[in-house]
Amino acid sequence: MKFQGEKPLPPRKAQVPARTHVVVVAGYVDLGTQPGFKADEPAKQRLSLIFEFPSVLVTTRDERRMPAWLFQDYSATMGSAKKPSNLRKVFEAALNVALDANSEYDPRDLVGRALQVKVTHDLTDTGSEWERVGDALALPEGFAAPALKAAPLIFDLRDEQGELVEPPERLGEWRIKKIKQSIEWSGPKAASVARPGDSADDTPF
Repeated sequence: MKFQGEKPLPPRKAQVPARTHVVVVAGYVDLGTQPGFKADEPAKQRLSLIFEFPSVLVTTRDERRMPAWLFQDYSATMGSAKKPSNLRKVFEAALNVALDANSEYDPRDLVGRALQVKVTHDLTDTGSEWERVGDALALPEGFAAPALKAAPLIFDLRDEQGELVEPPERLGEWRIKKIKQSIEWSGPKAASVARPGDSADDTPF
């Protein structure tokens, strides 16, 4: 008697080409304080920004054609005077302002703002491609900024009363798992959860 196992899924192919794109910030996800990937790595506050790509259309679960979304995780810090953080570079490019290490920020200020980002591809051992959002640049002077097409997606870890908020299903299983392994949810001994590329694999409309 022969048994036929499940066929392995084909390698994932990147939806967003590896080049510089004009994007719109579609929202953010507060990931909380995430434990380090290594035992001696300190925990860090993490924030996932959502970028909408007007020039890259994908088919949604309900068969609509909509701009692709990518999530990219950042350390929630402005960096130092000599070395600005990647998050600070996004703020400066999207808001077209100069910030410093002591600047306060609110990710809500980014939602609906347009900028340029460079996308690269990470290749896993199984042949899957994962997009990574890299360098952030302001739009060229006089360039007409595109508008956000999809409804914004905003998730704050705590509500106005300071209570933890249950992450909605719209965030996806992997991202919900990551939120719940934060120190706020799980305590200081939470184990880190990673996936190849550390960015999005779907468009959660």
